[in-house]
Amino acid sequence: MQNDPHFNTIEIFIDLYESPEKVQVLMWELLSAGMCSEYADDWDKNKRADMLMLYEQVCSFSYAIFDLSTPMLELMKNFKPTK
Repeated sequence: MQNDPHFNTIEIFIDLYESPEKVQVLMWELLSAGMCSEYADDWDKNKRADMLMLYEQVCSFSYAIFDLSTPMLELMKNFKPTK
């Protein structure tokens, strides 16, 4: 199960970002940079709202992943499929 790509993805995410608060800070920096760029000048209010929603959802998702990661990863490490 340790070669499972989902297991590896979650483990790498947890190792890289250390906490949901760190994810939130990085997402805000990314969003702020995007909103202030010339690229965003063409965005209408719906596109800007979509970007804010993405920020909120990714931050919420990161809190969920960190809350669930320890018990979930432990279960996945100990999982032994039956034949």
